[in-house]
Amino acid sequence: ELVSTKRVTTGHLGSLALEEGESLIGVKSYLASLLPQTKELVVAKHSEELRALDFKMGDLTVEGVMDEGSQICVLRRDIWEKLGLPLRSDHIMVMESANSSKDSTLGLLQNLKVSVGGYNFFIQVQVVKEAPYKFLVGLPFMSLTQLVTKHYTDSSSDVVMVDPNSGAVITVPTRKRKCTESSLQSESSQTGVGF
Repeated sequence: ELVSTKRVTTGHLGSLALEEGESLIGVKSYLASLLPQTKELVVAKHSEELRALDFKMGDLTVEGVMDEGSQICVLRRDIWEKLGLPLRSDHIMVMESANSSKDSTLGLLQNLKVSVGGYNFFIQVQVVKEAPYKFLVGLPFMSLTQLVTKHYTDSSSDVVMVDPNSGAVITVPTRKRKCTESSLQSESSQTGVGF
């Protein structure tokens, strides 16, 4: 079967190759459907609230702020003191915050047991003197659990994790981060952790 084409010049569409019997109106309708409709355009918000999970650590329930931009997991000193666990003060790190300030950690909580959804995970956690969060959940936890976050347009999200010891796959809903007045004040100076 032979197909022949011909060029048809139009005003704003330029040159189009049409098959025999194809109407220019059909092509214009198709092309118009590809263009974004400004009346119904869905756009992103200017910002989204941070999401958190509740972690069990010993007898405490601690809010963990999820941060895929953090190379480490970090616990605030007052929470560590409540746990009463030994700290490896020979394993300190120098942290660089989003505002380029640098601070040393106090040390490492080695193989800290944290529980989410009834499942136990063992992670390495650095302790800091002050922070605008109680527990910063960074990439080491996310890598250990193969964590995948599913975000929704209503700003909610769920995380799917794999327990590396049992192979169980669990889904847990996140929640909005609870902000205190003191954490909002210090957040303006420290909003992320990196190296």
